[in-house]
Amino acid sequence: MAPSTPYGRDDLLRRVLEELGAPGALVTLTGLAGSGSSTVARVAVQRAAAAGPDVEQDAGRPGPARTCTVEGRACRADGALQAALEGCASSDVDLILVEDVHHAADGPSAVEDQRRSRPGLRVLLTARTPVGLPDEVVVRVPPLGLPDPLDEPGRLRTEPAVRLFLDRAARAGAPVDIDGHALADVARICRHLGGLPLAVGLVAARAATYSPSTLLHLLHRTPGQLLRPPGGARAPDDLADHDLATALGWSVSLLHGSARDLLLDLAVLGSPVTVEDVERVSGRDDVVDDLAALVDVHLVEADHAGPVTLFVVAPVVRDHLRALAPPTEELTGRHRAWARQVARSCLDLEDAGRPTRARLRAATVEPDLTDALASAAADGDAPAATDLTLALLPVWFARGAVRGTVERVAEVLTLGGPVTNGPVDSGPVDSTYLVRQLVLATWLQLLRAETANAAADVAAVVPELARLREAALGLGDRAVLHVDFVAVQTARSMVEREVAEEWAREGRALARRLGDEARLVRFETWLGMLAHQRGEPEEAAAWAQQAAPARTASTSPRWPSPRPGCCSASPVPRRPAPGCPTGAGSSTWPASMGTCAPSTGSSRWQPSAPWGPGTCPRRSGTAWRRCGGPGPAGPGPARARP
Repeated sequence: MAPSTPYGRDDLLRRVLEELGAPGALVTLTGLAGSGSSTVARVAVQRAAAAGPDVEQDAGRPGPARTCTVEGRACRADGALQAALEGCASSDVDLILVEDVHHAADGPSAVEDQRRSRPGLRVLLTARTPVGLPDEVVVRVPPLGLPDPLDEPGRLRTEPAVRLFLDRAARAGAPVDIDGHALADVARICRHLGGLPLAVGLVAARAATYSPSTLLHLLHRTPGQLLRPPGGARAPDDLADHDLATALGWSVSLLHGSARDLLLDLAVLGSPVTVEDVERVSGRDDVVDDLAALVDVHLVEADHAGPVTLFVVAPVVRDHLRALAPPTEELTGRHRAWARQVARSCLDLEDAGRPTRARLRAATVEPDLTDALASAAADGDAPAATDLTLALLPVWFARGAVRGTVERVAEVLTLGGPVTNGPVDSGPVDSTYLVRQLVLATWLQLLRAETANAAADVAAVVPELARLREAALGLGDRAVLHVDFVAVQTARSMVEREVAEEWAREGRALARRLGDEARLVRFETWLGMLAHQRGEPEEAAAWAQQAAPARTASTSPRWPSPRPGCCSASPVPRRPAPGCPTGAGSSTWPASMGTCAPSTGSSRWQPSAPWGPGTCPRRSGTAWRRCGGPGPAGPGPARARP
């Protein structure tokens, strides 16, 4: 069979060819079912055979290879692989490829016998796990990189997983002009499939029948159905004999008892986790050997890029395992307890003045925090749901507020009953939980302001915020500080911002009194922005000068308007970047910058509705990316400073 196009495998192919360069080399490519190890192996053999005499060879290294390929699946009978290898040897080959050697009855022993009889023979194997022969070099074949759905279309088209999908979709008769939102959905499909080439190809083969958005929906609804070759019309040759679900089931069947049990426990996890996290969720303290066994068969991937190794189960494996054995109540409870502990650590980081670190930590395990939140809400566990929601809100808010978030926060608040109004009597209720409930209620008002359809809707949240601030007084200064810290951000949506500025001043005073340097700096920065936007550049400069010495990247506030090159608040007029909103003509916004327009694709503000001085419409995450703004995971370039 001719090799397929090895998208994104250039570096891997170079390494394989380098390892095969020495006489007598034995290289084994291992990978999860559908990772494309056979494609890499065939292309490597093809390139080794195509190397001509004009290619300079190192001393002692062979020139163009005389190759032979044997399929292990066709050698299940005893002695079949040995006979096939002897047939290759009779044709004077010096490079043999054995695909799926683990399917051959006498695989490793037959390969080793052939190597002993011909010491210079080079052998390339594909297998689920290392075969354990002397001098074996193992090369792991990982899935393709995961594309970012928020990237520009031009960049998305260069991503190997997206290119693979588009190629397979075109061969299946799908429209060739997949672009815009459809291309973003293709990226989401590739992410959902963990970049596994076979899975991407199987789903793309149905693109003539279903649009990318429909395929994405079907993947969430019935993932296993799309991971089999399409019925009806004949599937492409390189997909016809592949059933990913069956292949995954076979890989799982190779595991011994404790490793299999651990894998089923890991199916509840949707994020990269440490070995300590695995121990906490599984309830075991002896996972080291079983984790190694799972990594060997690629059912768990190990990421060594950071200071500690992180382990992650591929999405298609996780879906397969959850269908095989849904998580037990005990496992779900351990997972929720672990996720809540992570959420609390994020809240502690926020309290310690490290909001960016807290948001990044929550974003890393967002799927697990979200699953635990759903579980806590279903069981009516208000304290756990509150902690989990507060940890997730900065991540969601960084992407832009949506009505679904408003509804989710409101649902969590109903679990704990009405938020206390006024002083709190001593009692069995944890005061920390009450403070967090108040902060969550303040977040709800901020989100309502962000998603409001009219200025009157924004104004309606002010009395609610005042009530929450009054309630916080009964819980102490720290509670008021936390509420003020969220409440002041509603200024992003306001036309009249005097009340927000008052909250910022009170918050600054509290932060100074309590020694909260991180919040002090952010309140002072916000005060500078508010002063500038009401046309007081000298006061804004004074606030900026006061906040600047202590300001760091981890304490800079998220304030999407003004933006450098877009709605700049600088007294020097700038030409807006393409696709960016322009500023409103006023004493704050130079008239030369034109009139501020409503957000693209939004009906929240009507074009006829005038914008107040110093205001600018909030933009979607995609629009702000065009302006050099923040991406989905956090802040981008530095904000415009007052």
